[in-house]
Amino acid sequence: MPEPTVRDRFESALRESSPDSALNKLAHELKREGMSQLDVYRLYDEFRAKLEHEDSPRYDAILDNMDSIVGWGRRANWLFDQKLDRTLYDKAFMKNEGETPIMNTTAKNTRVTVIPCLRYRNAPAAIQWLCGTFGFERHLVVPGEGDRIAQAQLSFGNGMIMLGSVAENEFGRLMKQPDEIGGAETQSSYVVVADADAVYARAKSVGAEIVMAIKDEDYGGRGFSCRDLEGHLWSFGAYDPWAAHTS
Repeated sequence: MPEPTVRDRFESALRESSPDSALNKLAHELKREGMSQLDVYRLYDEFRAKLEHEDSPRYDAILDNMDSIVGWGRRANWLFDQKLDRTLYDKAFMKNEGETPIMNTTAKNTRVTVIPCLRYRNAPAAIQWLCGTFGFERHLVVPGEGDRIAQAQLSFGNGMIMLGSVAENEFGRLMKQPDEIGGAETQSSYVVVADADAVYARAKSVGAEIVMAIKDEDYGGRGFSCRDLEGHLWSFGAYDPWAAHTS
């Protein structure tokens, strides 16, 4: 009996009850067998094109794995759509000329892999404020003792933040609130929005401290920065770093 071809194996993975996991496993198998990152990506894009009019978990699984195979997901989609020649493909996937293509096997194949974590003294009020002002949605809220929040996950499109009440524990001792260090922050979140002016107007209407007024940015898009009800710094803008590589 002949060995199944690569395309046979792909079609078999699509028929699995969890095509996302099956395709992820296949990508790593093909890499170990010597197939280049670029060729694995091209295989997945071939099947993506066949199923692009199919609204199903199979199509979503292919897209998710394409972004996982290539750390530059959206840029890679554009390169393939443009049908550039092999030399330009190769350059797109090289760190430096002569190096082998990059495949990120550290990041898990999931919806979003970088999630900002914040702490609030009045976490219930913060959740209400963030949802009402910025448009976050409650994904999971785990109450603690009294009116404390042990863990909250707030989603925004395909992004997420996690937050909880200020606590004197191992993790809590590693953090300071903005008002404890002169209002400074060592990290902040940038949120990509469809209409920065609408978010700006909403933030001003609830009295958010605007620290950088809305403006058109030299690098594209339009955005602003403000503080929330406990002083954490947030930036919102229409600049999309994923889409920027396609122009």
